[in-house]
Amino acid sequence: MDDFLAQLELGLGRLLFEHEDYAGAEHRFHSVCDGHPDAGAAPEACYWAGVAAYKAKLRGLRGIPMAVQDILESIPANTHPMDVLRTGVSLLGALEPVHTFVSAILIVPFVGVVSGTPMFTPSDAEIAEVLSYPLEELMAAETTVEWPRDGLVYRGFAYPMSDGNTIWGATATIVNELMAIVRSRS
Repeated sequence: MDDFLAQLELGLGRLLFEHEDYAGAEHRFHSVCDGHPDAGAAPEACYWAGVAAYKAKLRGLRGIPMAVQDILESIPANTHPMDVLRTGVSLLGALEPVHTFVSAILIVPFVGVVSGTPMFTPSDAEIAEVLSYPLEELMAAETTVEWPRDGLVYRGFAYPMSDGNTIWGATATIVNELMAIVRSRS
């Protein structure tokens, strides 16, 4: 009887999962993992509980801020998507990809012109603050450096700014390429 109930709960969980009710599915899967741990369906249910939790988390991260949603809803339905993008940012091009040394992430930077003054909302999980400097100040601050770090030596560019902040690492590599392009065109 225990195996039958476990299979039934697993089936209900899969049905909820297929209908994208990830929270309900996760609950059903956990009822098998926790309530019928010795049933043959338990390992599969525990696996699907993790998948359902992951899918629910992804769905939660897809939300659009209300201010953006309000703007999008005010755009006529027959507007071309590129016209929407052009109103906020005019893409100029892409810079060379930069592979980060410590976190092994590939950054593909894009350069664009923003209409008006952008309002940034930094994520505490990613950065401490948003820094903004005029191109002239960045050009004047550029220097080459060698810094020992964690038993290795960082060789590259740095931008010690007048406010006490220093731009270095992958960000400095990206800024350096942009500055080289700006210098070559002026």
